[in-house]
Amino acid sequence: YTLGSLVINFDNLTIKKAAKDIQLSPTEFALLEILVCNRGLIVRREVFFQKLWDRTGTFVEDNTLTVTVSRLKTKLGKIDTIRGVGYRWRER
Repeated sequence: YTLGSLVINFDNLTIKKAAKDIQLSPTEFALLEILVCNRGLIVRREVFFQKLWDRTGTFVEDNTLTVTVSRLKTKLGKIDTIRGVGYRWRER
C-alpha cells in the first residue's frame, strides 16, 4: 500500500515514510491494518477491541486504544479521530 511518501508492506510488516523506516509495535501494526483496510470509513472503537484484544481474551481499558492510536498518529499522521465514535484512515 502506497500513499505519497508512505509505503506499507503488510506481507513483511514494514513501513517507510519518506524513505525512512518506521518502527511499529505489533498492536500498532494490527490497528493500522484495520484502518487501511477500511480506508475512508469510520471504524468504531468496539471493532478494535473485538479484533485486537477480545480475540485473545485479554481485557484492556478503554484508554489503551486511545494511547495506541495516539502513538500511531504521532508516527504516521493520516488518522482522524471521530470523537466518541472511532477513527478513520485519511487518504489525503
